[in-house]
Amino acid sequence: MKLKLLLPCLLLAMTLNAQDELDEYFSATINAAQENYTTLVFGDKINVREAPNTTSKVVAQLKAGDEVKIIETDTTTATFNGWTASWCKIAFAQNGRQLEGYAWSGLLSPIPLYTPDVLFVYNVTRTKAEQVKRDGYEYENLVNEVEIRAVRNGNIISSVHTTMQFDGGYETQAFSYGAQGVPNCERLLKFTFFYPACGYTSYDFWCIWDGKQLLPLPLLSSFADAGAIHENESYIFPENENGLPDQILYQYELDEGMIMDGTYDYYKHIRPMLWNGKKFVKPEIPKQ
Repeated sequence: MKLKLLLPCLLLAMTLNAQDELDEYFSATINAAQENYTTLVFGDKINVREAPNTTSKVVAQLKAGDEVKIIETDTTTATFNGWTASWCKIAFAQNGRQLEGYAWSGLLSPIPLYTPDVLFVYNVTRTKAEQVKRDGYEYENLVNEVEIRAVRNGNIISSVHTTMQFDGGYETQAFSYGAQGVPNCERLLKFTFFYPACGYTSYDFWCIWDGKQLLPLPLLSSFADAGAIHENESYIFPENENGLPDQILYQYELDEGMIMDGTYDYYKHIRPMLWNGKKFVKPEIPKQ
């Protein structure tokens, strides 16, 4: 259909679809710890050291879900499994003592999500550089594996992962919502990765928590090119506006850019998500 609008520079907008029980809304750079910020350990078991390197003396060991306070971010970085992130000085309590030391921020959750019975942490676990040729030029894409972990009493009881392309300059946000009418769901979680700019690519990784394990939904992406084009994927849950009972709907929107007469083409398709017996898959959307 044709709509007539002025198209300003498209800024990244986090659409919450009227979901409630928002636990966290904080932006963090994915590969650098935020100073004066309290978070949780992501790694299963991590070493805290006297200095920002892997050869200095171990001060203590922490386990997944332990709480730490970031005192400062060090200028030193380290690379493990292809992912480069900063070291940071942290403070924490252990056996009734207040201790300090250094930890690699890739082993800390950039944003923690707390619930009464389980903690949720996440970070990049592996990065692989891929060379891509396009229009006669060669580019390097960083393909990252991101893992979400549910932690109870220091034990990782469930985890899921996905892959996406972004670099260390990307920011991340984490959200926790009520079930929104989704069957067999206690809580919906959303982890967003984006670069705050006029033209952008962002990713939303949604997970269903049923009280025992995490179930990932297919990764969603959004793309904008300074107002020339805007492509967006989103989910509509049963209790959202236009939602249907017991169904998760997939919504695809495409703005094809300004036309000379001041109008632009806008397409929107909504289809029910498909269940293959093990996981949800995106429905096919007709090509325009």
